[in-house]
Amino acid sequence: MLTRRSIARRFLTGAAVVVGVAVVTIFVVDALVSPAIFHAHLMQADLSNPETVLRHVEEGMRSSNMIALAVAILIAVLAALLVSLYLATRVSASLAPLAAAARQVAAGDYTARVDAGPLGAEFDELTEAVNAMSQRLASVEQSRTRLFSDLAHEMRTPIAVVQAQLEGIEDGVVGVEDSIPVLRAQAERLTRLSSDIGLLSQAQEHALRYEFAPGEVASVVRGCVDDMALRYREAGVQLTLDVATHARAQLDTARFAQVITNLLANALNATVSAGRGRTGDRGGHVHVGVRRHGNEVAVQVRDDGVGISPEELPHVFDRFARVGPARDRSSGGFGIGLTVARAIMSAHHGRISADSPGPGRGATFTVTVPVLH
Repeated sequence: MLTRRSIARRFLTGAAVVVGVAVVTIFVVDALVSPAIFHAHLMQADLSNPETVLRHVEEGMRSSNMIALAVAILIAVLAALLVSLYLATRVSASLAPLAAAARQVAAGDYTARVDAGPLGAEFDELTEAVNAMSQRLASVEQSRTRLFSDLAHEMRTPIAVVQAQLEGIEDGVVGVEDSIPVLRAQAERLTRLSSDIGLLSQAQEHALRYEFAPGEVASVVRGCVDDMALRYREAGVQLTLDVATHARAQLDTARFAQVITNLLANALNATVSAGRGRTGDRGGHVHVGVRRHGNEVAVQVRDDGVGISPEELPHVFDRFARVGPARDRSSGGFGIGLTVARAIMSAHHGRISADSPGPGRGATFTVTVPVLH
């Protein structure tokens, strides 16, 4: 595929055309006019008088040069006007759709798209940038709309509980002292929702602040496992760690630990919900492995909990998604943690994925980050 010329090359080509036309005109006019002028002057000269001959030769030279320059300048001006008109038309043809698209975006219509214009690679890049901006703004607008819809849905339950308690107090059916714990729990739930929404918005809009530094992945994972060990013992779920590499990566240690801790908490919840652990009839187990695969370090968190159905698996990382019985409202989660985790891993130039053989057969979550060379 041929590379499109830049606008600078087009303007230089236009200038070269004007100069070339002027030079060619001078030579052509001089070649056509000079002989006739010299011949006329020599016919008028007195050949026996050298001074007269010299004067006529000089006058012939001046006349031919002036005529050649005058014609060349006239034609060069016309060529410059034509080239300028051509380039101006091409620039206008490229800028008009861009200006129209910018006005659409400013008016709130983010569906505006611009086709590549006829002038230069720079205008192609500008067109791509405008289209990318429109697409990004459309995505942000859709995200904002969905966020408000999801937020209203999430707030409906605690608000309904608060209203029911207040009506019970007014009717004398429920005592104030009995309602206080319920009201406090719902207030805490709304507070937690507000905090999670703020974190989610920052993560999805790439507004989270990161402090990257070289760090050992296994060391961060081991710290998260140690922090969660007490909760696992209290739940009667076995937690094991297998470290097969000490590779280092560029990490924001706190954010990366947030992702691993979220996966460990989800795995514990899924395992307990499957009837395993202290309250179940079988012991539960969560295994954490740290491996190196080529130029990446992979952290796997595998549980033998409730599992995820094939229909729900593609939506695990969707905002407010609750897949499987381990992610119902009674668990206290809002389906936000994995969405934030995906945004954090994206900032680390890594990935997070989920896999499950099916309901009741556990699940495996894998986090990968590039190795620091």
